[in-house]
Amino acid sequence: MLPAGCNTDGISIYENSVYPFPLTNIDPYVTVSNITYVSATETDFTVTIAADAPTEYDAVRIICLSACGIFNEVRLGAYIQPPAPPPPPPCPIPAITAVTPDIWFAGKTYNKVTITGSGFTDTESCPAPQINMYDVDGGQIPFSNVKVTSATEMIAHKVAPPSDTDTETVCVSEGTRVGPQVVSRFASTGASAALASDTAGSPCTDPYGNQGITVQILAAPEIECSGDSMQCNGKVISVIDDGSGTEPTPQNAVVGQQIKLKTKPTADKLTTLGLAFSANTWTAGPAAGPSNNVGGYSQTTSSTKITQTKLTKPDLTTYWLYPQSDNPLTYQYCVNIPGLSATDIAGGLNCSLPADATFKSIGPTATIVPTTTAWHVSRPIPVCNSTGKEQMLIFGRLDPQTSTTCNNVVATSGITFNATVNTLPGSSGQTEWIQVISTNEITGDSVSGALFLINEGTGLDNFLPYNIENPDPVDATTTTTNDSPGNDLGVDEATLTRTFTARMYLMWTSQTSGSIPVPLGYVKWVISGTSVANESNTPPWSLASSTPTSRTFHVSKDTGTKTHGLPTWSSLVTNVNSASADTEQEEEQ
Repeated sequence: MLPAGCNTDGISIYENSVYPFPLTNIDPYVTVSNITYVSATETDFTVTIAADAPTEYDAVRIICLSACGIFNEVRLGAYIQPPAPPPPPPCPIPAITAVTPDIWFAGKTYNKVTITGSGFTDTESCPAPQINMYDVDGGQIPFSNVKVTSATEMIAHKVAPPSDTDTETVCVSEGTRVGPQVVSRFASTGASAALASDTAGSPCTDPYGNQGITVQILAAPEIECSGDSMQCNGKVISVIDDGSGTEPTPQNAVVGQQIKLKTKPTADKLTTLGLAFSANTWTAGPAAGPSNNVGGYSQTTSSTKITQTKLTKPDLTTYWLYPQSDNPLTYQYCVNIPGLSATDIAGGLNCSLPADATFKSIGPTATIVPTTTAWHVSRPIPVCNSTGKEQMLIFGRLDPQTSTTCNNVVATSGITFNATVNTLPGSSGQTEWIQVISTNEITGDSVSGALFLINEGTGLDNFLPYNIENPDPVDATTTTTNDSPGNDLGVDEATLTRTFTARMYLMWTSQTSGSIPVPLGYVKWVISGTSVANESNTPPWSLASSTPTSRTFHVSKDTGTKTHGLPTWSSLVTNVNSASADTEQEEEQ
């Protein structure tokens, strides 16, 4: 404390002085000014330290210089420290302007998603921005770490929208997740209560009020039954093939029934998102082996038409042909995604996960038992015999005595087909017979010694169906038909051989609207008989030889060819006129 009445102080600063503060040299880097006596216990002053002052301890000497003749002093210590570093510049404010790719498929993993914008840093004073990916319900889309690669680019790794994510937009934003959510569904910038744009690349605000850019997520597809006659009409029958092992529930269908399916998302839905399909891909039937389906099958007396199932459209129409417990279906769609690398495209990141469905096709089964007789040469029909030489080589037997016209009357058929049909509940339908001729030749030599070969034509045998004059009732459990190929024996011929090969099919058509006929089974049969004329005999023609009759029953199945085991023909063969050859025969079974 300074003595009373001592009201003027002198203050000096001495350099490099520590306790007990000896008086060294006045510190040239320190200036004292504005010394003000306030009271006996307080004196104020200003100390100015040069910018280049060394770091050291100084002594501060405060003395009283007064007119009262009293001298007093106080010594204190002071430390001159280095100047404080300048404050760091403020961190830039990050902003996201684009995300590439900005279309993601649910269930796919995108290993590199580029986030473009400005103000991106990753330093101690300015840490990397916090990236968020919210769907419209406020849920986070999974992704791993995000790396800042430059002030204008960040890379997000392993972005993986869950496989059950709907078709929706996601807000990729920057900012902290602090406090309650602002909105439960993220909003467009400037519209806190409105949903974000349905298209990618639009500004958005996440549930915590952070700004960002939208990305479009496309859902895995769904397969829905759309046929009025289908038991599953209007139902989604597919599951997502995401590796979880979930199997679809088999749907029931009758063989030959029209199967109509549609899928989501539709082309119209993609259009509203500014997108379009780049590919639609179905598989129908087992991964290995015959497909057991066609896209269409129609018959006329002159030809058949088989349409393969179209597998490149969003919707599908097909027909299962034969009973089978598992007829799998898969569907996948693709879109063009800007910014995807060739490697990503090769890896399928421009396509959805597949949707899986399956059908159990049911239907009747049948057994056909063929019975045969033998070749015969008939005696002349009295009312038609003008030369005494007209006879017939026939597989079977005629009864010329009952004929009152030149039409031959068959007494015993050459081959008879007896079928037993095992129907199933829920598969009501009608059977019919169809015969397709594949070999129909007449060979021999004339009385002059000249050889001849006549092709009587191949294709559909006479009628569609073969038993058109005697149709089977609906749900018949037995049915029968027969055939007796033959040929007139003329006066100009010395020998004649008839060779005949055909398939007799038993077809079945479901009573379900829009169904196509399908084969239950067929008998392939082959015959050949030869007759010879001897002028010394009356009548002259007699049977010379015949080959053993071949007749084999086959249960119909998909042959793995374009015909799928269906009967095909491209011409009509009648008993009077010949026709052109059938050009679409299947392999031998």
